[in-house]
Amino acid sequence: MTAVLRQVLGYSPTPTAMEVAAWALALKQAAAQSLEGPVREFPICFADGPYRGLVIPYPGHSTGRGPVMSCLVPVKWYDGPVLRHGEAWYTRADDAGADGVWPYRLAEKAPGGAVPHITVPDTKRGDR
Repeated sequence: MTAVLRQVLGYSPTPTAMEVAAWALALKQAAAQSLEGPVREFPICFADGPYRGLVIPYPGHSTGRGPVMSCLVPVKWYDGPVLRHGEAWYTRADDAGADGVWPYRLAEKAPGGAVPHITVPDTKRGDR
């Protein structure tokens, strides 16, 4: 019902849990491609900024200590009436928390009002 109401009002669709999981998988795979050698997953949590609270698996070297040092994620915000798109840059802490989750914090201030821009493929057109 919410998706239909958002569509009628002209808002972008709210991603489903499956779409967010697919987006996180694509983000993780893109980061893993930049690594050489064996890769493993580490749980990470965004501690602040537009993605605050999101916990996802993220790659790092199997022989290294923790996940990769930084992460770029897409964001969107309004600059007056104009919708802008960009990226938020996060860097990880030196150590995981007591729960084994690696916190990532904003490395640079995100634009005011920035929110996550979790891209959802347009299944009607077959986009991937």
